[in-house]
Amino acid sequence: MSDHVHVDGRVTSGRGFAGPATSLAWFRASVRELWGFEPVAGTLNVIVEGDWRQVDRLLLSAGTLLVPPSLDVCCSLMVPARIGRAGREVPVVLFRPLIHGYNPAQLEFLAPVRLRDALELQDGDLVTATLQDAPPVRKWFAAAAADGIQPE
Repeated sequence: MSDHVHVDGRVTSGRGFAGPATSLAWFRASVRELWGFEPVAGTLNVIVEGDWRQVDRLLLSAGTLLVPPSLDVCCSLMVPARIGRAGREVPVVLFRPLIHGYNPAQLEFLAPVRLRDALELQDGDLVTATLQDAPPVRKWFAAAAADGIQPE
């Protein structure tokens, strides 16, 4: 088995929900601890062209489950990856919120830079994502609240 999964997809605008969620102190601290960078607010949204099931398999088998410190925020799965276009690549983390009705063909990427600027992307541009197919850094990670108190 390969240690990477490659998928192609088209950049699309999101609905604006990721910006506030990825700006939360506990989320930023969790990504820093797990992946070594603080993400910019928001995500780059990509719709997979072709079969998205390999991404779901990878998220379930190699993803790290991020458990939030409060019940009003959903859990998410994350996998290290790279995203590129026209010979340029940026290290990223694939971020999948666990929300009922979420489009399984939609991928969201976290990065320490604004990906639309770094890769000069616009809606409709084709990108390639290379997802790491390896045991997760951690199978699950319980995020600490900003005040350091964990929920009961």
